[in-house]
Amino acid sequence: MSAQAVHRTLHSARKATYTLLFVNSLATTSWIVHLPDIAEQTRSSDAQIGLAASAVGIGSVVFIA
Repeated sequence: MSAQAVHRTLHSARKATYTLLFVNSLATTSWIVHLPDIAEQTRSSDAQIGLAASAVGIGSVVFIA
């Protein structure tokens, strides 16, 4: 594999990673602002909402590994 081909592959991978992180950030931002409403509707405590939000992050890490 030539150096130019490696450079193109790395550039594509970097661009895909940035795009994925950006889309993930937008998705997280769109639902996280609704947490107070969700907590009120489900009569959940701050601890329960925090546990649920943490579970999403932990699940992501487990999925990646």
